[in-house]
Amino acid sequence: MDRSLAWRLGLSAVLIPSLVALFVLDHYAGETAPVLFVFASLLAVRSAWELSQIVAVRNIRARFVESAFGCVLLLAAAWWPHLPEAAPGWASLELSAVALSVAVLILLGLSAARYREPGQTLESLGASLLILVYTGLLLAVTSQLRWVAGAQAGYLALGSLLVTAKCGDIGAYTIGRLFGKRKPH
Repeated sequence: MDRSLAWRLGLSAVLIPSLVALFVLDHYAGETAPVLFVFASLLAVRSAWELSQIVAVRNIRARFVESAFGCVLLLAAAWWPHLPEAAPGWASLELSAVALSVAVLILLGLSAARYREPGQTLESLGASLLILVYTGLLLAVTSQLRWVAGAQAGYLALGSLLVTAKCGDIGAYTIGRLFGKRKPH
């Protein structure tokens, strides 16, 4: 068996039961899904750090701390309507849009305050905005699957998305290895 395929299968064998355990723990923690919020926040911060390292080429310097803060702000906005003390009338997507606007304004303001001379400012701002939208907004929207079908079926919707993505990854890799063309050396 190919080492990369073995790695993918091994990771899936650990990841899927771990997510099931997280969902069970979160279910017993209550309707507000505090365990899922902590997990999503840690995932957002880690993803923001990883993306800030990936885009760190040439003069691009994504602002990790500000981007990670914005991602967690987006998650908190998505969670707010599901808390018992939340004011009625706000929808998760509306609050997420407001939080995204605030986070973008903060990034723009900090970028303007740090501006000294032409060069890397716009590229770095673009990288920070990419991290904010790609990590924070997508996690905030994906986490809403927890409540889309009610308290019980929400985990099924969220879990099926994650399992489908992982199975698609393994399937695409396997089909590519079996039927793909070999790269010339």
